[in-house]
Amino acid sequence: MLLISAAFLLALPETASAQIWVSSEFTVAPDGNQEIATCSTSVVNPNNPAQPPPTAAADYRFLAYCKVTPSVGAVIHSAQCPAGTPGASGNPTAQCSVTFEPQPNVTYTINSNHYLTFAVASLGTVCGQPLFYEFCFSDPLGYYSMNPSAPDPWPAVPVYPSANASNTVDETCGAGGGTCTPQNIPYQYCLSGFLGFGVPICTDSIYARQFWPLAQTSAIWTPKCADVIQGSVTAVNPPIAPTSYDEGCRINATFTPNFGFTIAQAAQVCGFTNFDWQQYITALPAPSPFIAVGGGVPLQAPRAFLDPPPGGYTYELTAKDSNGNLLYPTGDNAFPFYYNPNLNPGQLGQTELESQEPQGANGAALLFVDEPQDPCLFGGIGVGTPYCSGSGAGILGILQFQTDLVGVNPDGTPYDLGVGLSWNSTCDGTSGGAAVTKNSQPADPGSGTGRSTITSVNETTNYQYPKAPGVPALALTFLGGNQIAVTGSGLAYSRVSKLFVGTLTITNDSENTITGPFQIVLDSLQSNVTLTNETGTFGGWPYLTVPNVTSLEPGQPATVNVRFSNPTNEILNFIPMVYSGSFN
Repeated sequence: MLLISAAFLLALPETASAQIWVSSEFTVAPDGNQEIATCSTSVVNPNNPAQPPPTAAADYRFLAYCKVTPSVGAVIHSAQCPAGTPGASGNPTAQCSVTFEPQPNVTYTINSNHYLTFAVASLGTVCGQPLFYEFCFSDPLGYYSMNPSAPDPWPAVPVYPSANASNTVDETCGAGGGTCTPQNIPYQYCLSGFLGFGVPICTDSIYARQFWPLAQTSAIWTPKCADVIQGSVTAVNPPIAPTSYDEGCRINATFTPNFGFTIAQAAQVCGFTNFDWQQYITALPAPSPFIAVGGGVPLQAPRAFLDPPPGGYTYELTAKDSNGNLLYPTGDNAFPFYYNPNLNPGQLGQTELESQEPQGANGAALLFVDEPQDPCLFGGIGVGTPYCSGSGAGILGILQFQTDLVGVNPDGTPYDLGVGLSWNSTCDGTSGGAAVTKNSQPADPGSGTGRSTITSVNETTNYQYPKAPGVPALALTFLGGNQIAVTGSGLAYSRVSKLFVGTLTITNDSENTITGPFQIVLDSLQSNVTLTNETGTFGGWPYLTVPNVTSLEPGQPATVNVRFSNPTNEILNFIPMVYSGSFN
């Protein structure tokens, strides 16, 4: 959730027991398509809302009024705080909100005014002047005082600056004027009058202000990439009781930018030219029927690798669409993406990526579909045959995947946004008579059993664009396959910290120097195990930055400490995934 806030603490007199908070902020509406601009005036500390307001706060009423001004178009108000009014009142919190749907290339400014009024004291209260009064304000905190001997007995209204989220104003008693002595304030102060049949009649009066300006706040909203893509990927598990084997094995996901932005508009906000997917195979048991074109050796995981690998799979060379046309006559050149943003050699018509954008880049959806089939899994039709090297996977063997939304950089490289889904498959049949991983074609009826299951969906991204001050613009590259090896030490239990401690070591297994910084993601770490020294999270999993390492020469190792809280003493299980670059 995005939170842009302009907040001030208005301190009451030193003898007071309350504080007044004023703020302006933007938050994303629950539907993901609208923003809510909110201004509030309160004695409730927004940083500690559970703390009850002081009793003295009941003697005050607060007002808040806000409006939203777009860089293009008319000022936006709401029925809650219509134009020309000071806004909603409440005790102890006054809040006014304006809901709007942001438009591309438009900035929005919330301007807020905050006021205080005094609660009316009960009739008969003496307000420092016997007989001549109508009613009184109760001001036990002495926020404002009056000086009857002055030409104007009321203090001057303090001038508070407009400010944005980077400013904080700590108002002192003196800024409110007067002596700050707790007292009651008369609404009408009678300068002269007489008694008529025992009834006080004023002939010359000074009236207190109806409400007192406290402050003005403002904040500016411009769409940031995180606003547009946070929570924008939806994925639904296959039905519990699928109507066919094919339906139970198929995984579908959709990226729909927030605020009704099109794919092209969202890409512009994020500094990309387009969006695509990246899929990692994090678990692929032996024996494996999958061989990369030109590879010759069956692929296995861990180590995790990108799906498809460079050049694609051998099965793709003969894969056909529903019309009998070869899908990849010369190989699948989508790597490092899932869907090729360019035409494969010999391919006509749309690119793979375009085929997953139903309305094109000016539409509002990017689709994902996969339906893997591995007949070498336990019970599969290939077990014991030459296709599976005469054997089969163990009973616990499954395929595991991590599928993430990625941005396409101007240089054509991917940037994994960490928004996506983790899922697995036990489907042990075939599609088109072959074992498949990347696959959009239906499973062969009756060829197998099993199903695909989404285990988690991560809605949060770490990606910042535009970049915050001090955040460098770094590329992000997954170091899969045979580039990096990860080894772990044994874990020792510390009776002092009650943690399991050890190390992870990464080693450059390639023939080239790899530039850092390096991030190790602990994919699929059990939910009741905590990496207590994590750097942060990515894709819903904790990660560690390898300290003080800017590059790795071939064969060079680097080590990072790990500390786990494991209250149930489980055997730790995770898949290390190494990246070079930054998740920000």
